[in-house]
Amino acid sequence: MSVPETPHSDDMTCGVPLVPLTTFWAPRWWPVWIGLGLVRLLAALPWSLQRTLAHTVGALAWWVARRDRRITLINLQLAYPTQTERERRQIAKRHFQSLVYSLFETGLVWFDRRGRGGDSVYPRR
Repeated sequence: MSVPETPHSDDMTCGVPLVPLTTFWAPRWWPVWIGLGLVRLLAALPWSLQRTLAHTVGALAWWVARRDRRITLINLQLAYPTQTERERRQIAKRHFQSLVYSLFETGLVWFDRRGRGGDSVYPRR
């Protein structure tokens, strides 16, 4: 891959040279394309299904990501020493669900052209 060496070239974006999209068709980039396709597919699902999936995948992530779960619980213990262990675990589980839902919302921002208003805090114009 060759990139322009002059910093004042016209084909620069924020100081980074533009690279042709065909560069990213190589097999090493296929996982990225599959991930983008999955995010696009999830963005097309109805809100209720997205919420259910986020809740389920977040609960699964809670059990699978042992290291992250441990770090989250330690941080919550430091931040909320007066709360019980049970209360901190509930906060942590909701955090994992919220984290997964934020990935779904990213897909909506990137790919949803229908402009679903839903329960948005911003009024439609």
